[in-house]
Amino acid sequence: MNIFCTIERKKTNKNFFEYKPKSLKIVEKAIIKFAPIANNINPNEQDSYDVFITTDNYGIGVNMQDASVVINYDIAWTPIEPIQRAGRILRLWDDFRIVKIYTFVPMLSEKSELQKELLDVRKRWDNLMIRHEESRKLTDLPVITSEENELINMPDFAPDTIVTKGHLTLKTEDDKDVSPFYQHTYNLHFYREQAEGLENDLISALNYDGESVLLYLLLKCNNEYKIVLYDCKKNKISSPHPEKILNLIRCEPPTHVAVVDMNEVEKIADLVIQKWCEEQKFIKENIERICTLYLKPVVQDDSLDNLLKN
Repeated sequence: MNIFCTIERKKTNKNFFEYKPKSLKIVEKAIIKFAPIANNINPNEQDSYDVFITTDNYGIGVNMQDASVVINYDIAWTPIEPIQRAGRILRLWDDFRIVKIYTFVPMLSEKSELQKELLDVRKRWDNLMIRHEESRKLTDLPVITSEENELINMPDFAPDTIVTKGHLTLKTEDDKDVSPFYQHTYNLHFYREQAEGLENDLISALNYDGESVLLYLLLKCNNEYKIVLYDCKKNKISSPHPEKILNLIRCEPPTHVAVVDMNEVEKIADLVIQKWCEEQKFIKENIERICTLYLKPVVQDDSLDNLLKN
């Protein structure tokens, strides 16, 4: 059995280890090997994964419906997370099949030395079940259950009427646990026309509450979009989850543009793209820059000066 995990353990010294996520490039290749049909690739039994273990970093936005089993080995914090996890495989398929979803539920024991910790976890589970029942008003599909086993026939949940148009506010107190991704989608709805009218290679700047200068780049390489985030103070490039980027760059039309020298932003962007291409083994000339956003800390950060000097 071939198993892939998105986290790897590295030994830091003789007695200690650290756990780090594998690079996006490696994980993307593993997803294709785990679910080739869902990703429009011819399956190869000699080069595939049977089990895919991941954190919530890949709980949304990936196609894994080649699989028919989801195992929740931890308890989610919000009711939308189990739905997102199950949604990786609860999709249209070419044949009738049974999809199984398992969740590890904490059990209390009087003899347990971790009684208090288990009690806290159990309370979180009970609260999650309550919120999950509320979330079904939006999803109309249960993916976790308070019973030991529950058989669900998907056609039973098909609505009798088809809703052709509706309005979801996502602005009330009851919606505080809804995934931020849906909040961003809701906001984009009102500005979609303006967003689609923007030209490529847009450059802007935004004040934010962080501690160091960040540069966000959306690049296009081989017809695929790549997210690049550069931390000037740490001199580090990362590719965060889209939801994290959306939380970071979110702004409204009245938001003022940060006062920066756009020529310097251009210089930094070129340096970052060059560095990213070297790390990813890409040819810089094949990279198209879609947009650049300079994130300026409210408190002055000297890391930019150091970067330009180097």
